[in-house]
Formats: sequence, structure tokens, C-alpha cells
Amino acid sequence: MLTVDGVTLTVGMPSYWNDLSLDAKLDNVAVYDYALTAADLASPPLPEVTPPDTPVTPDGPLGDVLFPELGANGLLAEYCLFNKDDLTFGEKKSSYVDKNINYPDMSMIIQERTGAKDYVAVRWTGRIAAPESGNYTFSAYSDNGIRLYLDGQKVLDWWVNKWDVEQVSEKIHLEKGEPHEFVFEWFEYTGGAHVILRWENDEKVIKRPIPASAFYLPSDSGVPVSGVPSRACPW
Repeated sequence: MLTVDGVTLTVGMPSYWNDLSLDAKLDNVAVYDYALTAADLASPPLPEVTPPDTPVTPDGPLGDVLFPELGANGLLAEYCLFNKDDLTFGEKKSSYVDKNINYPDMSMIIQERTGAKDYVAVRWTGRIAAPESGNYTFSAYSDNGIRLYLDGQKVLDWWVNKWDVEQVSEKIHLEKGEPHEFVFEWFEYTGGAHVILRWENDEKVIKRPIPASAFYLPSDSGVPVSGVPSRACPW
């Protein structure tokens, strides 16, 4: 939508889709105070770029923050069927190593890894290490329920057949490079299937999906072979 009111130019839409799993961007927009000629359109001037006076995330343009002493990056992901009556894990179908938990649409993944499109649950285990010291807040946006544990303590608890209500934790202090035991559980009931786990702190880490560089495989397990089924989930 484009409206002109006196000297005010408005570009955009009067409404938006309220879904935090969708990241909307508007790029490469230039506003001119005169009518463009054919020559202008053929060779548009490049805008002057000024470095933003905002924090840069440690795992952003400057490169990921890695801690090689912690071993291989990743999370052990166990894909299971789900008992819809009592909201518990059912038969385990496969194990994978996932990079992180940033899935705007899990439909095809759960179908491939469990053979089912509904009534599926996943448990991700491993370790998490912060790129810098600070007070971190974790947030999850999902369809359907989620649970998050750090060092055995429940940080987020929303194990319900609901969807699209962001869950936000209390602030948790993390030291740079210090590993913490990490467990995240999610289930899909019916319909949509998405799950995104974000974090932010009070220093340089802006709110964003937790990057793959922050996750490390469990210290007491080898890298599992993708797609190897077993009889039941161990919890």
C-alpha cells in the first residue's frame, strides 16, 4: 500500500500477520523527491551506508563463538510418536543430530522421521554455552506444547494442546563458554507444526533463534546414526 499525505509518504500495509515464526523484512527501498527518468531506473544510485550504532551479536557478522574444548556442535534429537490422551511420549521412531531449534514448519520433517504428520513429540538433549556472560532470557514460540530444562531445572513449562502463545523465561545468568545441560521437549498434536527457541541477554545478544554454535552434543554420548529407530523413548 502506498499513500501520500502532503509531504508525508507512507509505504506499507495497514495490518500485519501476527505470527512470530515469520520474519518480515523490507529491503532495498529508496525514496526520491522527483520523478525518475529512464536513465535513473537503468542505473539507480547506490545508497550511502552508515554502520549502525547498535550492538552486533557475537555469532553474527563477526563469526560464530565456538568452544572447541566442548566437543562437537549439535543436539541429539529423538523423534517419537505421541500419546494424545495423556500427553506423553510414545514409541521412538528415529534419532538425529539437529543443529538447533528453529523450525517455522516441522510438517515434512516429522513425517519423514516418524512416518506420522500428527501426534508426534521430539526431545532435544545436549549442552548449551553462552557466547558472552550476561543475564539471558529464553523464549519459545510453538504449535503445540514445549518444556525447557537447564541443568535439570525447568525454565519453561507449557505442556498444553495450544499454539502460538510465546513463552518467556525469567532471566538466567550464564557465564561465557560454561556448558549447561540442555533438554527441550516439543509435541505436535494436529494441524500446524512449528517450534522456535530464542534467547537474548542484557549485553550484546539481541533476541534471535539460538544459533547452532551455542549447542553441543551430550558429553557422554557419541554421534548417533541418523534415522536409527529403537523400540521406545527412554523417559
